[in-house]
Amino acid sequence: MSTNSRLLQIYLIPSILLFLFVSGCAPDNAGWQYYKEIKLKNIHPSGMVVYKGRIWVTDSTSGLVALCDTAGRQLREFKDFDKPVHPAIFEDRLLVPEFSSGKVKLIDQKGNVTSFNLITSPQNISGAGAEAAKLCLADYSSNRIIVQQGNRAYSFGKKGKSPGELLNPADAALKDGILYAADAGNRRIQVFDLAGKSVKTIGKGEDIPRISSVTVDDNFVFVTAFNKSDVFVYNLDGKLEQVLEEKISNP
Repeated sequence: MSTNSRLLQIYLIPSILLFLFVSGCAPDNAGWQYYKEIKLKNIHPSGMVVYKGRIWVTDSTSGLVALCDTAGRQLREFKDFDKPVHPAIFEDRLLVPEFSSGKVKLIDQKGNVTSFNLITSPQNISGAGAEAAKLCLADYSSNRIIVQQGNRAYSFGKKGKSPGELLNPADAALKDGILYAADAGNRRIQVFDLAGKSVKTIGKGEDIPRISSVTVDDNFVFVTAFNKSDVFVYNLDGKLEQVLEEKISNP
């Protein structure tokens, strides 16, 4: 099976029909538990981000981006995206990477859709992360991470299994100037400084197959694995704190 075919299995299988929300018993201690489900009509989520009380959902199967409220009601729909994947909030706008085109689009608060100027051209973007004016992209087929801020861009990573090397990165996240890469082919999360130096590895002990996304907040690193139907919760030091399984299917 080709590289692109494997990725399409991760992002395009329309088996994900609802969102599951979990809530913690304390902000700095693991103790997450099932809270509720939000059913989405005719949407097969491949990525999502919550912003200002609304849920943005990308659907690679249908090539659309939807804006929903927390009850699952669809408020707006944007079509004609080329396999949109993990989005991010970038300078108060929704940044939507397109896997097939290797391009990025922006949706502003008025619903205007524009193209984003990438200084370095990715081959296949599988996910994006942003913090302030800094953007990072996971370039799946090129086994690298692209970082862009203003008129400056650079990339790091090459195909391999050693620290600092990547194999089909599926997603990326930025938090406090630290970059987290979902190194899917190597079954790990690699943590980089912004110079591209690998400073830590998370999840290697769990040997997680087909990692699909990584999300980071002030206390935890959340990792989804497509065919394990789990969400792995780590602290920022990389210690596994919890595995969420209840009512989750192919996150």
